[in-house]
Amino acid sequence: MQLMSRSSGDRLRRHLGVLVAIAALFAAACGGAMAQTANVTVEAASAPPPAPPKLCGPASGAYKICVNPDPIATTGAPGANVTITWNLTSSGWSFVKNKGIVIKPMNAWKVPEISPTQYKATNKREGGVLYKYEINVTNGTTKLSWDPTIEN
Repeated sequence: MQLMSRSSGDRLRRHLGVLVAIAALFAAACGGAMAQTANVTVEAASAPPPAPPKLCGPASGAYKICVNPDPIATTGAPGANVTITWNLTSSGWSFVKNKGIVIKPMNAWKVPEISPTQYKATNKREGGVLYKYEINVTNGTTKLSWDPTIEN
């Protein structure tokens, strides 16, 4: 009986080792996904120009949209998963419903709205392909749009 117990324990340890190795490979693969975060703000049109990497679009009435960084440069090897998250941090403003971030051309990008103040885009790293994208925000009465750049 002792021999059988030891033998099944060895098998259990072997299976556990295989499971740990698979989990480590999965974690390494998931760790290969590169993430970028861009902060979007709405500022007074009269605010002074910001220092790079923050950039503002042209004033539209009393406001302008700013994003940090611009351009958004994805990293990683071509073919690796990339994620870009946009956070709108200006009080009283939200992304336009279902049109807050629109990548042009859309190609393989997936761009779901996470919340009224957050969008997340995913794609594969393409190695230097440039995309324009449109930011659309509103405070309920005013709508602003601007086209910064993604370097994927």
